[in-house]
Amino acid sequence: MRQILVHQNRITPETSGVPGESQHQTKKDSFTLTLDMPPTTNKLYIKRAKGSKGGTVALSKEAARYRIDTQKAVRDALVRLIGFPVDEETVYIMSLDLYFLESELENPNWHERFSRGNKEGQRKAKRRYPPLDYDNRVKWVQDCVFKVALGADDTQIFEGRQRKLAVQNEAERRVVVTVQVGRREDYFGR
Repeated sequence: MRQILVHQNRITPETSGVPGESQHQTKKDSFTLTLDMPPTTNKLYIKRAKGSKGGTVALSKEAARYRIDTQKAVRDALVRLIGFPVDEETVYIMSLDLYFLESELENPNWHERFSRGNKEGQRKAKRRYPPLDYDNRVKWVQDCVFKVALGADDTQIFEGRQRKLAVQNEAERRVVVTVQVGRREDYFGR
């Protein structure tokens, strides 16, 4: 599990109680982690032997390992980010950049056309962008970071951004997660 930590500080004025004086306090309001690419939904769960209830479903070893590794990465980051708020009141902004192989994002045969037969002139690939288990990976990373590692609830994510980005080789596949503290008044208007 890879981990790169970046934190941003926000200076907030705090009153000291003495008229005309103010103190400045540094609060940590975001962190960024680089994690391995999570497993696809098809590899998250395994079916156990069928019983009288038709069998049970459990986390696969790969998914359980990913969840534990993510938990460790987030907790290691939070140790370095003393002061990052984790409570039931805080709202968060979460950004995910998922780096896939270019061949996973665009069919390599899209630019090729048949040169003979009844398909002459037609593209060799039926669609430019192949199906990719993207949304479910986003949800899995959110759950791993929020529920398992932070001990917070992903219902506290009030804003998010997800992007698919292309890389050239397998070693570059990754997910970059940024969690930022949001301003509650931006979402509630009070």
